[in-house]
Amino acid sequence: MKMFWLYVCMAVQGTGYAQPAGKEALLQGRIRCAAPESPPGAYELVLPGLKLGLLTDQQGRFSIAQIPYGNHLLLVRGTLQRYDTFRVAVDLDTVQLGDLRVPAPALGGDDVLAWMADVPGLTEEEALLPVIGSGAGDATGAALRAWSTLGYRFRGYARDQERLFLDGLELNDGGSGVLFRMMATLGTGAVTGYSLDPGALPPGLPGTATSVYATAADQRRQTRIIYSRSDGSWSNRIRLSHATGMTSKGWAFALSGGYCGAGEGYVPGTSYREYSLYAALSRRIGGRSMLHLSTLIMPLESGQSVAATAEAINLAGTPYYNPAWGYQEGRQRSARIARMHTPLALLHYVYKPDTFSCINLVALFRAGNTGNTLLDWYDAPDPRPDYYRNMPSAYSNDPATAARIGEAWRTDTATRQLDWAKMYAANLGNGLAALRRRSGYVLAEDMAGLKQLSLAAYGHKQYVQLRLRAGLNYDRLQTTNYRKLLDLLGGDYFVNVNRFAEQAYAGTVIYNQNDLNDPDREVLPGEAYSYRYIMRSTRAGGWLTLDYNPGRLHLFLAGSLVYDAYQREGLYRTGLFPFDSYGPSDKQQYVTWHIHTGIGYSLDKYQSLFINAAAGSTPPAVDDVFIAPRSRNTVVTGGAGTARYRAMEAGYKLHTRRLTGTLTFFTTDRYQLTSIRRFYHEDYRSFVNYVMQGMATRSAGIELALTLRVAGFMSVTAAACKLRAVYRSRPGVRIYKDNDTAGLAASQVAYLKDYYLPGPQSVYMLACDFRLPRYIRAGIRCRAAADNYAAINPARRTDAAMGLVPPGSPQGLRILEQERLPAVFMLDLSAGKTCYLRPPGKHRLRYAALSIDLGVSNLLDRKNAITAAYEQLRFDYKSHDPDRFPNKYRYAYGAVYTLSAGLRF
Repeated sequence: MKMFWLYVCMAVQGTGYAQPAGKEALLQGRIRCAAPESPPGAYELVLPGLKLGLLTDQQGRFSIAQIPYGNHLLLVRGTLQRYDTFRVAVDLDTVQLGDLRVPAPALGGDDVLAWMADVPGLTEEEALLPVIGSGAGDATGAALRAWSTLGYRFRGYARDQERLFLDGLELNDGGSGVLFRMMATLGTGAVTGYSLDPGALPPGLPGTATSVYATAADQRRQTRIIYSRSDGSWSNRIRLSHATGMTSKGWAFALSGGYCGAGEGYVPGTSYREYSLYAALSRRIGGRSMLHLSTLIMPLESGQSVAATAEAINLAGTPYYNPAWGYQEGRQRSARIARMHTPLALLHYVYKPDTFSCINLVALFRAGNTGNTLLDWYDAPDPRPDYYRNMPSAYSNDPATAARIGEAWRTDTATRQLDWAKMYAANLGNGLAALRRRSGYVLAEDMAGLKQLSLAAYGHKQYVQLRLRAGLNYDRLQTTNYRKLLDLLGGDYFVNVNRFAEQAYAGTVIYNQNDLNDPDREVLPGEAYSYRYIMRSTRAGGWLTLDYNPGRLHLFLAGSLVYDAYQREGLYRTGLFPFDSYGPSDKQQYVTWHIHTGIGYSLDKYQSLFINAAAGSTPPAVDDVFIAPRSRNTVVTGGAGTARYRAMEAGYKLHTRRLTGTLTFFTTDRYQLTSIRRFYHEDYRSFVNYVMQGMATRSAGIELALTLRVAGFMSVTAAACKLRAVYRSRPGVRIYKDNDTAGLAASQVAYLKDYYLPGPQSVYMLACDFRLPRYIRAGIRCRAAADNYAAINPARRTDAAMGLVPPGSPQGLRILEQERLPAVFMLDLSAGKTCYLRPPGKHRLRYAALSIDLGVSNLLDRKNAITAAYEQLRFDYKSHDPDRFPNKYRYAYGAVYTLSAGLRF
């Protein structure tokens, strides 16, 4: 975000004020870190208009002579590879700037933020959430972190509009969120921003862009020990880190390790365990080059919670009902565990021929596995406790049975949770005691073994009024996807056959084979089965950005050209598709482009206007290219074409000593989208691939962010966003059965136009922060969200779902309506104090400080706040009853505390 602010401030740089010709002045001041516990240190200063650069002393003080009268841009760089910017008006012979405060150097997993009190969705990765890139600054950064826990997504954008950069290298995460999670543990200064002005980054799809710097040279010289305690999704967290800073011999080292975990989280049946190790070194080569090597290892295991229906929540008596676990021999055991272990190594070379030019070469390699466990079964009843046939509502015509099941749900844990003992007993009963038993129930894991190589070369050149940035990038991601057997649950073996194909083709010995190359294979723990294939994704591109600052104007033009290619290679020859499942597919290739442009105008030294626009194309996600990648190479009919977008933002910015704020109007249109949903279709009695083409969405609204410094010890922050994020088309639908050789089953139209995208459409925040004497800090925050809608099932908005039901009838309205969720209001508190055990002084370069922070989120303990809901994709096409497969919900946590103690020296 700081690099973004650099370009925003350059946009408002004005030189149109009266300037006495030839007069020069003395400029003096001191750079201070906004965090009171941060140690002193030297800062790099640059005056680009004068082509002047220098270093402050170790206390941050500077004195610069012979500065011409006029308005100048002052760039301040601390320990991170980004600049903070200040506009300086030189109109006296001696200008005393006083203390110029820059943000704390790191924001990441090492620091337990006062407001980061562990509520649903707010994990370490939320420390990377964006501030509104149109210039709203810290106000909307804080607001977005608050709103994210209420289900809000920045401007209503989708997850594919989140980009991640590590040392300037754009990474392909495959949509998994794994890299965001890893980068959050670094604690090395994450900068996230949004603007149609891409700043130092390549232009791309409008959305958020997070930059993380992982070099040892970027770490402030210090040792940190931090311990945190919480009653949220984790219980204990500890981290030890040490950084030497750049030594006189040109070396820098950084090492950090930690643990975060909980035996059971806030939601019953959940757990968490994470270990992390970060090591880095930097070497100065001569006076113009630096070489950096960084590594990150972070194995993680997380017991998951599953959304539930209102009926299940009411019967269980808690909004945090989780059907994914049960008791086994008196101990909790979860069937849904997410695992991740993908170590990475990064090599970064920096060459600076002069103060205003820089060339970067970056290479990254990552390899490892991610997995998600699940129950699998063959020739056995569905073991999930909340399966619709296990609920009282399934027996509306049999009140006695419904009452009996309802009572069992309320009183018997084995009924409303997974019954592991019952599954073991069923497996032990399959076959005679003297023979090997075939398991009816097993615990499996969907695996993705990945290898990733990313390369980039980028740089910039600064002239007096023009800044040129350019770069090239290459990314190669290969994932090996398969299902692995973990536990036979008392049986002796499992068989690698397709049970759904057996239902469609009774008596078959061919169609039911998952792998004709090894038919009827007995599967043992640790072996792959069901599906196995390799997906390869390649991306290469180049980009160019020009920034021009003639006086009060700021003009920019950015463009990029990107090549993407996807290829599937099947490792199993399936019985249903023997000629289209094994071996490599044809390459699916796409060439896309992005153009961004904008103009800013400085009204005076405090106010400015801006308007930015963007247009371009994007490739489809790899999961939306192949109809059923687990079983065959078939691609979407006619090919999944590139999608298009256009976006615009315009606004007003104010920056005075006491009041800063931004008012922004924005709109973003995406069209020609392709999306594939995969679910069990009630009418076809089969899993289907629901292919929608020609989708379009629009997100338009207004944002306001204000920060008022009421006094030296108090500031008030207010932020609000009102948007309308909706579908804007009626996409064509093709339905393909997953276990049928017939291919296309039906063609339809989904009437999605004007339905809302999920998430709150209105969000508000008001916060007061206090900085009191003796390094005491406190704060109170109110946050609210309204106009939140459940994610819709497109299949319910088709002629097939309506049948002969009149659209205006009560039943027709229930089918077509989109549930509007209740508004949410929450109150949070935070407090903290820093004790300097060895305070920094004029001649003391080392210091020691102990910080203690306490944060309480949802202080009013409101447990009825729904943060997300969705319609089940399964629908009853016979009775056309939308309540047979009702909506599922997730709720915000109640009151959660986080207590943190940190020692820095």
